[in-house]
Amino acid sequence: MNAQAVRVAARVSAAAFAKDCLAGRPWPMSAGALEELLVKAREFRLLPTGTEQGIWQVGRAHGRRELATLAFHGAALAWHVHLCSLAARLAAACNLAPLTDTIAVLPGGGLGRGALARRLFHLRAAAGDAGLLSQCLPSPGKNAALFALASWQAVILPVWRGGQIHWTRCGRAQMHARDAGPGHGLDGCHWWRIRVPSAARLEWIPHEAGPGIFVEAMCIYHLGLLAVGEGILHGAAQHSTDFTHRRHQGGRMLEDHSAVQRSLGDIAATRAVTSDLLDSCARQPSGARNMRHILAARRLLAPLLCEAISEALQVHGGAGYLTATGLEGRLRDANQLRLMGGSARDIELFLAAVNGVPDGH
Repeated sequence: MNAQAVRVAARVSAAAFAKDCLAGRPWPMSAGALEELLVKAREFRLLPTGTEQGIWQVGRAHGRRELATLAFHGAALAWHVHLCSLAARLAAACNLAPLTDTIAVLPGGGLGRGALARRLFHLRAAAGDAGLLSQCLPSPGKNAALFALASWQAVILPVWRGGQIHWTRCGRAQMHARDAGPGHGLDGCHWWRIRVPSAARLEWIPHEAGPGIFVEAMCIYHLGLLAVGEGILHGAAQHSTDFTHRRHQGGRMLEDHSAVQRSLGDIAATRAVTSDLLDSCARQPSGARNMRHILAARRLLAPLLCEAISEALQVHGGAGYLTATGLEGRLRDANQLRLMGGSARDIELFLAAVNGVPDGH
């Protein structure tokens, strides 16, 4: 980390933000409370401000840890900060002037059933790949969807046009955004239906920047998605540990029961595996190889995270299902993330398409 990155890292501190602004707040947070926190997050440089890019500016290893810290307290806030910071990083890579409240929109409805993998790894295209990519990626004049807090004002997104991946930036007013309601989890975030303007009305980013930036964006997007899941699990694990330390059942501490010990052990194991895998993925340079590894980590970790959070909920017995504990919300958050950016089947098809391709390819 160079001297400038060290100075930025000193200002970008999710832990300090959490201590000053999040400690003691109820879970889940209301939409209004989340919007107020976004203002504070900008003061702490977690969100882009001026020429600074938010949590992803220092590097992916640092950004991943900061994002997990935020998600420990509020997954919806962490998700929105992730999208805004990724957008700022993309704008800087494309030499664009920064815009306030801009989010990155990446393919959310799948990965093209292997077509995207063949494209990124420069493999021979299969019949129908162009059609699959036009469905996977937004296209001019077609509808798309995004999932974020209501404060977003613009998007940076990849667009499939003329058989190529291009980048564009577009304001909210141009896209006739419509609130499609909340999702299953990440309370406070809503689905938004947008219509990508016609090609003539879009602000196009020079094509030569497109392919390489797309791979980096996908790496950071999916790494951030996993980091949010890691933070959700950490919060659930901490809640369960505290609960079993103070709860008595059958004449002894709850933590002394063998079934509870097994559950706590499973949760701890999932946390350790998640941390190690994310550390490894975050330290690799961006590229198609790194994207493959991150998606493989997602395929392995997504069900494990949901199972571990479910075990944390069950440790509490019937009380775990009450909204007041926050655990049912954490489980919904983890399940919501599991479907973002492609389902398990989508990831399997992506990985199958590049099966046997050497890492150095």
